[in-house]
Amino acid sequence: MKNVKWVIIICSFTTLVITITSFFDGMAAPNSQALDSSVYLPLVIKQEPPTSTPTSTYVPTPTNTPTPTPTSIHNGGDIVSLAFSPAYQNDATLFVGSGEGLFMTVNGGSSWNRIDTVVSRDLAVSPGYTSDHMLFQAAGIFVYSSTNWSSWYGTTPWAPYHVHALAISPQFATDQTIFAGTWAGVAKSTNKGVSWEKLTNSPTMVRFLALTTNYPSDLTLFAGTDNQGVYKSTDGGATWGAVNSGLTSLSLRDLVISPNYTSDHTIFVATFSGGVFKSTNGGDSWSSANSGLTSLVMGALAISPNYTNDHTVFAGTTFNGIFKSTNSGDSWVPSNTGLSNLDMGALSVSPNYSNDQTVFAGTADGVYKSIDAGATWIIKGVPVSE
Repeated sequence: MKNVKWVIIICSFTTLVITITSFFDGMAAPNSQALDSSVYLPLVIKQEPPTSTPTSTYVPTPTNTPTPTPTSIHNGGDIVSLAFSPAYQNDATLFVGSGEGLFMTVNGGSSWNRIDTVVSRDLAVSPGYTSDHMLFQAAGIFVYSSTNWSSWYGTTPWAPYHVHALAISPQFATDQTIFAGTWAGVAKSTNKGVSWEKLTNSPTMVRFLALTTNYPSDLTLFAGTDNQGVYKSTDGGATWGAVNSGLTSLSLRDLVISPNYTSDHTIFVATFSGGVFKSTNGGDSWSSANSGLTSLVMGALAISPNYTNDHTVFAGTTFNGIFKSTNSGDSWVPSNTGLSNLDMGALSVSPNYSNDQTVFAGTADGVYKSIDAGATWIIKGVPVSE
């Protein structure tokens, strides 16, 4: 008689790990686009499920802004996303997604508080943050939302595909609209992320999304893709068209829209190998904007909220640090004094930049801050709780 071996499996009630090795095998994005291995499971389910199932009218009750507990500041952490509070001039609040988790500061980076342990690929802060305290983060296949940073509600816009980009309506308080970009396409929510509509006509392999400041009226948004260039929708995402005339690189690394797009129709994109391109006709055509750049391998872009008057744009490269333009991208000058790492993963300009001249940059070394419009930078570290 053959020997029988028994395998005992011990399950923990505090952690649920589901490993699926065959069900999704061979699954591809629409139009037979091949996926990278990161979109496949095994999937680790987040440990903070909602205590009740929200309805379309679900509105979490805000709590007081948590007071951060100072943590040890270390180098290392790989910053992947940055997002200002729209009331930064009053609350000094910034959110940072790093390899160590999601952090916030309420004192301009002097101290930090870890508010989640996931790596946020992108962040979106409610335009009404002062009153609703609402924050969204893209992490894995989920979009998580919270109003108190201790409990999170997660939904999957297009499972099993990872969410790479978020964009929130400037009139979020009334239209409750947020978009999520995935490798399979763009999804749209009109109830604060409680449920999602898959926009099946949208582009695939979406890395970045951006809405115009007048989106509630013009319904215009742009998608930057990994290898298909720029797509545009003028009907709230129902239909899309490629707008790539003049682009020599279709692999996008960032996309920013002029805050005065309604009048100037200006957009900038950062590409993987072609540097920066600019359009002044809503994407109908593009021209190279690389004068002064010493590297054309880009990592990030950020535009001044006062662009109409100061014409300022920041460009982060993968090898040569940060460059600044004060003439609408016609020329660039290095802006690296104080930086010890020149590989830029994220850039963000203060909503009150015209007064505080504040810019944050994210690198593998951590968060850098400038309070003189990029002339000098100070390391604020990567927040790591010990």
